Amino acid sequence: MVIITIESSKRMQLFYLEIKRMYILLSILILVGACTSSNSKEDFVQEFYNRAKQYESELPVLYNVSFTARGSKDDKPFIPRIEIALNENETITLPGISKDMIDGEIKEAPFFKNIEVYSNKMGLPDSTAYQNVKDYLIAITELTHKLESYNVQSTPRLGKFIIFTLTHEDEVIYIPDLSEVNHEYWKEFFSSGKKLGENWYYRNTKSN
Repeated sequence: MVIITIESSKRMQLFYLEIKRMYILLSILILVGACTSSNSKEDFVQEFYNRAKQYESELPVLYNVSFTARGSKDDKPFIPRIEIALNENETITLPGISKDMIDGEIKEAPFFKNIEVYSNKMGLPDSTAYQNVKDYLIAITELTHKLESYNVQSTPRLGKFIIFTLTHEDEVIYIPDLSEVNHEYWKEFFSSGKKLGENWYYRNTKSN
């Protein structure tokens, strides 16, 4: 009986030792995974910022523009519709137009008829209205393809800045002039938020 008891005790010790080792290993894996995930997210945000800085001079075309891409097409964001804010209280929906679309495709696109409505509201000459709006929409689409951006929001109700949503909780924001912020929340955010660089901020929606 004594031999059996000693053997049982040794087995129990070995069992608990193995459990302890597994627990330590699991803890290390969880910690490494968390660090890797955090680093990956930081890298993802930094990569977008670096890419967007290259096209900073083109970004004004996205003022008062909002859209959410519907997946991708040819490895580029697919943007079927674009919301344009005419003022703080009125928006109009226009079709997403890419440079490879022919006029026949554009005329079949949802919200095509709104091009005429938009051009009238903007006071564009009839002779050049369609081409001007078409070029404007192509410029928006081409820029977002270069940025690889799938969600953009810019509205005069909040102010003259552009929010790029990268994930469900990560945003990169471009704002060249802090005096043009209209919303109290955003005024407070820009006074203390995390800066990525001149004119650029990072926002985590879970912590803000």
